[in-house]
Amino acid sequence: GWVYSLHVASGVFWVFNFLYLTWGLLEVWAVYPGIHLSPTAVCGSVFSLTARFLILVYQTLYLMWTFGPRQTEYNGVEADSNFWWWQYVWLSLLCMIPWFLEAVLQFYPAMTTMIYTSQNDYLQSFLNILFPLSRLYVGKEVHESLGHTAVYAFFWITMIAWKLFFSYIFEVYAMVLPTLQLTDDYQNYPDQSFLKMTLLLTMRWFPQFLVYLIDMSIWYAVWQAFAGTSVGFSEHLGDVRDMKDIRQNFSRAPDHFCKKMLSPDAGSRRGSSASFLGNSQSNIGNPNQEGTSLLGADPHRLQSYVNRLLDVRIQKWVMFSAAWNEVV
Repeated sequence: GWVYSLHVASGVFWVFNFLYLTWGLLEVWAVYPGIHLSPTAVCGSVFSLTARFLILVYQTLYLMWTFGPRQTEYNGVEADSNFWWWQYVWLSLLCMIPWFLEAVLQFYPAMTTMIYTSQNDYLQSFLNILFPLSRLYVGKEVHESLGHTAVYAFFWITMIAWKLFFSYIFEVYAMVLPTLQLTDDYQNYPDQSFLKMTLLLTMRWFPQFLVYLIDMSIWYAVWQAFAGTSVGFSEHLGDVRDMKDIRQNFSRAPDHFCKKMLSPDAGSRRGSSASFLGNSQSNIGNPNQEGTSLLGADPHRLQSYVNRLLDVRIQKWVMFSAAWNEVV
């Protein structure tokens, strides 16, 4: 029934811990010889791997005893399968706490920055033990905004949820009945070979398994197309259809250039800090020398004079044309 299905599904905790332990061992083998870690970080890494291994051993025992005979004595304790399963769950949740914390922090990257840059000794000791490589991270204060993170999380959560739903309905569920029939034949007919049953199950499941692994890339391409279409509509990409649209959109190019590439105040009277006179002085000789002789050698005075002389829109066009000439 559903209790047995729940017991089987809880095996994912064992898989998580096993993969984490494997990843940690590969990390030690491939990364640690080439970097310098403090003795505290090394001891913390050894402690983390040892604790994970011990938890994996007890997870294996508890999960095996869950599917064992009822009211059987293990290690001097006589209990039913539900008792051992709950021991397995509590132990698994203990080793899943770092993952839960990391998953929560993924939705608020600013909190991750605060933790990595914190000067608290206890917090740094915690990072030394569980995440020793975090001390080598660069750009700890670089993180995405909450709005961008929400969009990013929405993209992946919806895509993975749809992939799992589609795969279960059209790939996994369709194989349940044939699998039960093959195993039923093996259990009810003594002349059936276990090797034959295993071979038949492998042949039937292998194509479905390959599709299950590959279709993630297909759904990623579909979701990427949806996201690209949404961005295109919001940014008005491809909104040019004739010469009139070309002129209208090109006339807005300096404004967008200054806003996106420089700053929102670029070219304005309030924040005209983009000095385009340097390039002009390097390209033109006598007129600038004459202007310098008239206004003096102070570059700030010359800049303020030109800012008053030129309109804000003309300033943006000058900066855009300078960048255009450099690129084109």
